[in-house]
Amino acid sequence: MTFDIYRTRILDHFQHPRHRGDLEGMQAVGRASIPMCGDEVEVGVGEIETQGLAVRFRGCGCAVCIASASMMAEAVTGLSRDRAHELTRAFLGWMLDRVDAGLLMAAAPELVETFGAVREAASRARCAALPWGALGDALSLCVEPAYVTAGATDSAAGSVLSAPG
Repeated sequence: MTFDIYRTRILDHFQHPRHRGDLEGMQAVGRASIPMCGDEVEVGVGEIETQGLAVRFRGCGCAVCIASASMMAEAVTGLSRDRAHELTRAFLGWMLDRVDAGLLMAAAPELVETFGAVREAASRARCAALPWGALGDALSLCVEPAYVTAGATDSAAGSVLSAPG
């Protein structure tokens, strides 16, 4: 990885973050912060019936933190909750615990390429890991959505809705 790739990709995601926005309507929200440097991130997760996860974030932080949140949201949007958990564990393990890139490299090589240099600086590694920790918390809070189809009377949801109060 060259410094130019690192700088260009980090700056692009910092200046033009993807999936940044309002968290209203999300099923679960995870929060994380690093008080010493002022990074604060909230990550919202929701599931769309056939489209997998919807992920958005908001917060403030350094270029590494915001770029990581943006790239994280891009990487996990549309995945199943289980697959997003796997990717989250792989990123955090690689970034903080020095675990081999393995699954992360296979699933999202651009993350390894972009954050490889960041990983070498412990203080910056925490900034990159912050939004992933918030995502992990949100995924842990997320429960199966209850989808109710109009006219459903024999489903569990339908019977709850039609049961006398």
